[in-house]
Amino acid sequence: MKWFIGFIVISVWSLWGLPVYADGDLPRTNIAVLAFYNVSGDPACDWLSVGIAETLTVKLAQVPSFRLVERMRMKDLLGEQKIGDSGLVDAATAPKIGRLLGAQKLLLGAYQIQDDALRLSARLVDTTTGEVTTPVSVDGTIEEVFAVEDRLAAAILKNFGITLSPEIEAKIRVTQTVNPAAFQAYSSGLTYLYQGEFAKAAVALQLATDFDPQFQLALQTLRFAQWARPDLRTATYMTKVNAPYDAAYDAMLRALKHTVKLQSEDRAQGKLLASQGITLTSWGLKLQVELADFHGMTGLLIRSRTKIDMVNLGECQRCIRKIMAAFDEELRATNEKTTPAAQRPDGTGERTDHE
Repeated sequence: MKWFIGFIVISVWSLWGLPVYADGDLPRTNIAVLAFYNVSGDPACDWLSVGIAETLTVKLAQVPSFRLVERMRMKDLLGEQKIGDSGLVDAATAPKIGRLLGAQKLLLGAYQIQDDALRLSARLVDTTTGEVTTPVSVDGTIEEVFAVEDRLAAAILKNFGITLSPEIEAKIRVTQTVNPAAFQAYSSGLTYLYQGEFAKAAVALQLATDFDPQFQLALQTLRFAQWARPDLRTATYMTKVNAPYDAAYDAMLRALKHTVKLQSEDRAQGKLLASQGITLTSWGLKLQVELADFHGMTGLLIRSRTKIDMVNLGECQRCIRKIMAAFDEELRATNEKTTPAAQRPDGTGERTDHE
């Protein structure tokens, strides 16, 4: 395998003005980690862009004070507005992206490969004020890429003024794999997945698990890629959700009731049927929703077609976007209801960063 050596610069936006919190006092913060930008200009290094963003998202998601935007859903939302997930965001565009993603902070990245040195640096942007932090930097080598990611996560948390319990610190330090070939194959698989090429994604993810059979994140994502089934006869939308199955199912059930007419639902099978009525401009739509449990991650599939068995992609896709917007809101509302008061944006009440 060809080794890629270098340093990574990660943009992360807005920590200026944040107070320092003792353990248990930090308000809940919604964070979106965008793809890291490859400033080296070498396309052979592009695979790092998605892989590091994904693994850093997984690490930061272990912090009870943070709620991370699922990166596959983020790609969909940015793609609908023709905004690239490249990390090239400034103070002017941050508020719009924040609104789209429901994120208060954006964590952005760029990297460069050079010799055997690896540098990660980070800034954060506040999507409300546009304030930007001074970068924090972490150095190492490409052989240490996983340990360097851990040190970067620790530097970000230090800037937030977070004191974590030993249990949460241990979760953040968990390394999914120490095999560079497995990590590269996993990153390539994610890239294909975000592009909607599920067959190619499954091949790359299978290769990642062949290199490292204990790479649980690759195994989990492989099962999703194999489950997802595009259908040329219908408008099909597929994504993965970082939420337990029951929470995702309940949020989708409520979303369908708010947006279309629910026909039937089967929680055990993860299937819901719905329809949208006939109007002056529509023959009406038939909708089929499926959810699958991948041990902490939930797969979501929506199929939409007209009732006269003709594909009207524009109408079908608009309906799917409407359902997903409602689903996002319902899932956020569920998270708020299950979040103790001090974890909410107003910061009232008490909480401890423990499980």
